[in-house]
Formats: sequence, structure tokens, C-alpha cells
Amino acid sequence: MSKRVIVTAIIAFVLLIPAAHAESQFFKDFMRDYNTLNQDLLNHTGQVAEIKDFTYTKDVATFTFHEGIIHLLRYVDDRPTTAIFIGRGEARVEIPSHIERMSLWSTAGDSTVMTEFETCFIRFADDFDLALSEQFTFSPDELSWENYNIGAKKPKGEFFFQPRIAHTYDNYFELLRSHYDRGPDGFFWIDFGRYTFGFDPNMAEEVTVGYEKQGIDLSAYEVVHMQRQERGIYEDSLMSQIDYPTTPLMRTGTIEMSGLEGKNVAKADVTMKLAMNRAHSNFVSLFLDSNLTLDSLTVEGYKVDFKRRRDFRFIGAYIPNEYATLDTIDFTFHYHGNNFEFIMPFVENPAATFHDLTFYTPKGFNYFMPGMSEAEPQGKHWVFTCRPQQAYDRFKFECYASGVDTVTIMNEAGPKLNFLEWELMDKKYSNCVIPHGDYQGAISAAVAYMTKSLGPRLWTQEMTVSPWRYCNMPGLLGAPQIACVTEGEGEAFGGFNQVAGKAAGGQWFGEFMQRASDRERWITESAADYMNIMYLEDTLANVAYSNLLHRVDSLKMKQEQGDEAPLAIGNRVHRIERTNKGMWIFHMLRMLMKDLETGSDQRFRRFMNELSVYSGLKPISNHEFLKLAEKHCQQPLDWFARQWIYGFGYPHYTARYQPVERDGQWFVEGSLEIKGKGIKADFMPVVVVRVALENGESKYFRERMGNGSKISLGPFDSKPDEMVFNEFYSILATGKSKKTN
Repeated sequence: MSKRVIVTAIIAFVLLIPAAHAESQFFKDFMRDYNTLNQDLLNHTGQVAEIKDFTYTKDVATFTFHEGIIHLLRYVDDRPTTAIFIGRGEARVEIPSHIERMSLWSTAGDSTVMTEFETCFIRFADDFDLALSEQFTFSPDELSWENYNIGAKKPKGEFFFQPRIAHTYDNYFELLRSHYDRGPDGFFWIDFGRYTFGFDPNMAEEVTVGYEKQGIDLSAYEVVHMQRQERGIYEDSLMSQIDYPTTPLMRTGTIEMSGLEGKNVAKADVTMKLAMNRAHSNFVSLFLDSNLTLDSLTVEGYKVDFKRRRDFRFIGAYIPNEYATLDTIDFTFHYHGNNFEFIMPFVENPAATFHDLTFYTPKGFNYFMPGMSEAEPQGKHWVFTCRPQQAYDRFKFECYASGVDTVTIMNEAGPKLNFLEWELMDKKYSNCVIPHGDYQGAISAAVAYMTKSLGPRLWTQEMTVSPWRYCNMPGLLGAPQIACVTEGEGEAFGGFNQVAGKAAGGQWFGEFMQRASDRERWITESAADYMNIMYLEDTLANVAYSNLLHRVDSLKMKQEQGDEAPLAIGNRVHRIERTNKGMWIFHMLRMLMKDLETGSDQRFRRFMNELSVYSGLKPISNHEFLKLAEKHCQQPLDWFARQWIYGFGYPHYTARYQPVERDGQWFVEGSLEIKGKGIKADFMPVVVVRVALENGESKYFRERMGNGSKISLGPFDSKPDEMVFNEFYSILATGKSKKTN
């Protein structure tokens, strides 16, 4: 009988006694093995061999070790888990996905990996060692200081691999879970020069490529995420179809709040029901905010072992019973801590769930959240339930330790607004508080605008308005009354109106939206911001364009710093770029839908309304977003998506033009030059062009043009005085129009 079968049998017996759970023998063995993965390699005894012309292929990567020595180290169950190669080698990684090639290109300056190396550092739990042993003879040897310094320290692999705050997952846990099912499909990670390559069979997207931008980097940027080769999911339109290991179905439980401000989690017992999407897995990846301490974890009433490092959200859980695909498991998290903002456990899959929660709160404290019942006294607590009508991923709420008054305002157009008035607001922030009348007026106007533009919000026609944080949930509108943006530079971009507009837009978008994967994060983070631009345009005219153009400066700065990347790679894009470029995408789509004769935005408003309803009912992907946009643009948008969502770069244009008279009528003839990093030769955007005539009239055209394109507009009865290329800032670009003789 194998060691693993014996250990599993012991665990199964122990777990028959739920009240008497102690650290299991398996967990003791696990921790011993886990610590082995962190053993100091200096003067460490392992196996060494001289190798030549050895080729190893892992998914899309091929590593050729031309000649050198290789050390095999850190043995677990008589199998090595670490290798150091010193010699001469070559790495080639093919990137079949267009979007991931663009991601790699934007960071590393190339769209594929093909490089030589003299050293490499490998962590593995597959058959890499067996493939070596078939061809070469190994003998015991100690890793010397010289080889340790060259092979483990120089490429930084030892440092980059260690579980640290910068990592989403615990790499030691991931390697070890793969080791217990060791086979050719197992874990493999290698650092070679400035690149890293990883394959983890337990990840949602199993293949990763990292890149070290500078020698002083503390981590390698993960620039490529892809699913394994045999799944064949590489098309831009398919990349959001991710085979997540688990799917959250429901969150239920009880939460006791405490602390001087009522914001500490004294005790929480929250159950997350998960569907298991992959069979025969004893290990499950879970997450909980790092400020919350996980006291214990139970599955169907029985305590189970887990590994969680300090300051990590990641929790690696071991469940002794194996489950079939689509089986459901109830994981109950027992925890406490000082973070009430992200109070729910979660998994990597962002699927929305319904919530059914009971809160125990201190007497006299005020809590506000969607779907809450009236609070009732119970002993030393006030108790209420929370059962929102809508499913969503991240649950948030608002809390006040002192008295709060409520002022209800009925809008002519839009939902009822319950404004919270915190009694200490004026005293605590006397230099920065917006008067109630101005505050309530701005919020009411913004909500009314969104209602008229987007239609009634789903599920509820009542909102609670919080004056403290940007805590925007369906039914809970967060717009700080202490936002000091009414003077100076803030006033130039809309003052408090921009705070009110963004918060109001968030009731139709933002947390309201469901997304298919992390790759749609830009949509949920920028839709409300662009509705805010439209609100500012409606109320403050030119301020909206000042606000929009201000975003270009931040994008250009990111480009200069080499930090730009395709939006659809998700959280790997900096939030500033996700939000600001996302806003520009909505603006460009609006210009494609705009009626140039009447100036009407009716088609775009219908698009945004349908986007809100669609994403409120089911997860939206980038592909579905584009199909919806094509429906309202009434044209294919492949060219648009390839550059702005699946590509990167901002074009710089020079448009040259001249008036020409022919047969008593006037025309404008011109040419266009477009260039810029990330701008391909076949980039042909649709641009709005305005021709101003000497008689005071303006004529608008929507033209598809690229680098080297010629243009001829007319005829006109009056002589053209000016041609404005990129009117209404119809594409995200910089440049100018030049009149020639």
C-alpha cells in the first residue's frame, strides 16, 4: 500500500470524530515536505551529472541543454524538486495567443521567447528528473558555494519562487500538491536569465511566462497567462472561456462585528458552496483577505487541514475525500480580523453568487448594506439579516459608530434616495465638508441623469447614499461628502459633480456587473467612469473633455514607462491604465454610434442600457461585449478590438490637407500618416472628420483611414476653411492637422 493511501485512510478515520480534530499525520508530513522545499541549498547534498544535448519540452516551451552540469536537490519521497543547471543552453517558448503575444511584446519588446542561457534554476514536480536519469548517470555530490552563487542566486530564481506577498498563490503549496500526484503532467517552473516559465496543472490558466524588466526587480512580471496547449484556447474571442477548478454557488453564514467603530470582525462563520470542476483533487485553492485570520476550516462539519502564510490571501486546503466533477462541497470558514471591507471568502473564479447572511452588531452602531432587514435587539447585540436580490462576487457594506440621520428625497426621475447624515461630519472635517444641500442636489441630479440615460435600475428603486467612503454596491451609493475637489485643479475637472456622477453610474455598472473572468475587469472598472463623463458633458460642457483628455496624459506616461499592455489581460494591467483606457474605449464606441447629422447619442445610450441589463443578469466576456457593441454600431469591430482591447499602443497622426476647386465646386483633399509603438501597418481606424466652410457651416464625415491613406471630401458650395481630423476626439490618439499650399 502506498504512503499516500495509508495517510488518506488515517485521515478519513480521524475525521469521523469532528469535535476531537487535531493536526493530522498527513498535515505533519505535509509540513515536513513543505519545509524541505525551503531548505538552504548551500552545501546541500544531492545528485549531479554532466549532461549534453538534452531537450525537454513542457507544453509550449522547449529547453535545450547543450552541455553543462546539473544538480538535483531537495528530495521529497526520494524524488528531487529543485535543479540547478550551469553550462550552455537555449530556451524557446511559443505564444500561440495573439493577445498574450501583445502582452509579452509590450513588456519585453518581443512577441516570442527565444534566448540562450548559461544558468537556469528549476523547481519541478513532474518527470523532469526521470527524463534526465534515462540518459545520464548521476552521482552524489554537494552543491558548492561557487555553483550555489552562480546557479541559485544569479538568476534570482530562488528568490522569485519563494512564496511572497507579490504572489497570488503559494508556490511551495502548488509544487507539493502536484508532487503527491507526480507524473509527466506535473508542476514545472524555470528561471532562465530575465525570463521565467511556469506550468501548473492545478491553475485555471496553467501556463505563465514572467519577465524581469530590470536587474533590481523584486519579482518577475507575469506577462503571459494561457491555458494548456491541448485545450487549444488561443483566439482572442475565446480567452475568457477559462476552465476554473471551482465555481462558487452560494455564500451563507453569521458575522459578529465589534470594535470601537464597529468595524472589526469578532467572529465569522461563513459557508461558501463550491462546485468542483475537476475530479480527483484532494487540494483546493481558497482565498480570504489577508487582514482576516482564518481560525479553522470545516467541510460538511469536519475540520480539515490548510496552509496559509502570513499576509497571504491564499489558503491551500486539503480534503481527504476525492470528489467527482460537478460535486458540490460546503466550505465553512471560521475567522476574525480587522477588515470589514472585503469580508467574504472567495475563489479565483469571479462568478457571482447570492448571499444569505446574519449580522450581530454592537448596540447603537449603524450598518448599511443591500438587502438588509430591520435590526432587532438580542442580548448585547442588534441582529439583522442580509439577503440581497442580486448575485455578485464581492460583498461590501457601510458602518458608522455614531448617530446617523436619514433624509429621504424622491426624485422626479429615478429611485428614492435615502441620504445618510453623519452627525460628526461637520465637526471632524470642518474644512472639507460639502454642505448638505449641494451634496444632495448633485447626487440627485446625477442619479436622475443615469436613470434617464440608462432606464430604471434592476431589482430596486431605492438607494442608500453614504457620505463616507467610495463603497458602491447595488443599492448602496458611496460618494464621500468630504471629497475636497471643489477648488483648484479638482474644480477644473468637474469638482464634486465628477464624484457624484461616478458614484451614480456605479449603480448601473461596477459591482453591479458580472464578468466571465479577470480579463473583463476593465469593463467593470471603466463603464461607470465614462457615464460620469457624459453626465459632466450634460451639466458642465467642456469640463468633460478636459477630464477625458487628462486621462491621456496618464496613459502616455505609462507608455513612456513601458507599463502599457492589452486591456484584456486583466489584473496584469495597472488599474490606472485599465480605467483610463477603458473610458476611452467607451468614448470611441460612442463616436462610432453617434448620429453626425443630429448629434444624437441615442444608439450609444441604448448600448449602455443593454450592457447594464446583460451584465447584471449573467457574466459578460470581452467577446460578448464586442458583439453587443457591433449590434449598436451596425458594423464589424474586429479592427477596433484588435487594437484597443487585444492590442496596445496609442497612435500619433499627422493629417495634411488642402482645398481644391474643380468645375466651380470645392473639395478637400488630404493624406494621413499614423505611427507609434504597438501600431501595426494595417491599422485602419474609423475617424470623425469635420470640414469648416467659409460660410460658417461645418460638415461631418466618418472615414476609415490608415497610414498612407488619401482622402477626398466634398463637393462643397463654399470654400473649405479648415479640416479637423479626429473631431470629438473620436479615436485615442495625439496629432494635428496641417493645411498645405
